[in-house]
Amino acid sequence: MGISPSPTRNRAAITDLHYLPQQPLIVPRWTVHKQLRYWAKRGGEPLVIDAALQYFDLKAVENQTIRHLSSGMQQRVWLAKLMVQPRAIWLLDRPLTGLDAEGLGMAERLIATRCQQNGIVLMVEERQNRLNPHHTLVMEDFF
Repeated sequence: MGISPSPTRNRAAITDLHYLPQQPLIVPRWTVHKQLRYWAKRGGEPLVIDAALQYFDLKAVENQTIRHLSSGMQQRVWLAKLMVQPRAIWLLDRPLTGLDAEGLGMAERLIATRCQQNGIVLMVEERQNRLNPHHTLVMEDFF
């Protein structure tokens, strides 16, 4: 006789977690707006789509197909998911990859704001960033 995990509790834990792998999971033939709308309809906030487009400076490209965007702009679309699908915990694998200076600043501010709101952000990043060093664990020379 053992204790079996609660499916309800596991489902709740999963819905509180955002995992963004290094390679964006986006549909290249969709427009930016359609991709954000897709995420918003699946446990997200449809009313936040415009705010995410504005924040990541994607308004001018919202009707373009994602495949025609630069890798940095695709990364912005990927990061906009964090806004349209709010979750308690963010697990981010190299979220700053491919971003230009402007996009880097946007991502850093979004992550910093999340931390200030007592959110949990676990992030793997090889790139130097301006996030608060008091909340950062630097792991070096392990390999």
